[in-house]
Amino acid sequence: KPGCECCPAPSAAPITERPTTAREACDAGYLPPIPATGAVWTAWLNRDGTSGVGDFETLRDFSPHPCGGDEPLRIECALQADTSRTPILTHPDFVFSCNRCWGGFCNNNRQYVPGSDCQDLTVRFLCPP
Repeated sequence: KPGCECCPAPSAAPITERPTTAREACDAGYLPPIPATGAVWTAWLNRDGTSGVGDFETLRDFSPHPCGGDEPLRIECALQADTSRTPILTHPDFVFSCNRCWGGFCNNNRQYVPGSDCQDLTVRFLCPP
């Protein structure tokens, strides 16, 4: 709810300047500019399956770091089962997050339908030159 401690009221002003920290940038939805040349997508990455509490394709869990330690410019998430790797932003059957600063992840206990589980995600990152 806007105004509660966990989710402050959204600002009416558009983001015109880069937030000062990476956390602020992610929370604000800031997307850095993509250079005209040199940015490269990683291969599709899938470090784990959906066993346990969900599926976690998080940036911090990849070793080595997909962008060599640099902050990714973008992320794409897709279903591992989709061989065409069509990027998805939402899915009608499960709730997940796809965030360039954190990666892709899904928690089984946060699903709309009790007892439903996450599907296996794969991610790729656009890395700066």
